[in-house]
Amino acid sequence: MDMILHAGPALLVHGFGNLLGIFFGLPLAMLLGLRRESIGATSSLNREYHLALINSAYGSDSDEASGSMAIYIVGGILGTIYFGIMATVLGMTGWFDPKALGMSTGVGAGIFMASASASLAQLFPHDANTITAMASAANTIAGITGIYITMFLAIPLTDKLYTILDKMFAGRRAKTPAAVKGRIK
Repeated sequence: MDMILHAGPALLVHGFGNLLGIFFGLPLAMLLGLRRESIGATSSLNREYHLALINSAYGSDSDEASGSMAIYIVGGILGTIYFGIMATVLGMTGWFDPKALGMSTGVGAGIFMASASASLAQLFPHDANTITAMASAANTIAGITGIYITMFLAIPLTDKLYTILDKMFAGRRAKTPAAVKGRIK
């Protein structure tokens, strides 16, 4: 318990790192051709409450909800494998303390945490209890703070950045009649 309390400030602010995904993911998604779907896709961390917030803000039949659901489904499948491999690779470098790696696994969905923390526990068997404790604490705190970060920062920020980038990328889009009307179905 002392270890978790000592890491308190880091546990509280590590959820803000999720905002970086907006700045990297949104331009990339738009360059790949996504439109409003990119808002739901890049403001989401593959957690259930992100789906609920996007559905509440834009509606369940919206393009934003489609992007969020796509990330939820694909992220749940591929993200779990990726997190397990990434945790192993980063753990093998020796650059990070096992406690820090354990804390980092608590960012996304519970399946991400389980995959990454299990990989780290195998890599550092003497720190397995510490890794799982830090991962669980980080996942719980990120889940609580993440709701508010998503609601008050991530969604409005993604929406605003989309508006700016949409004007920048407008000249690069195809000028087909279907593209001019909007989303191609």
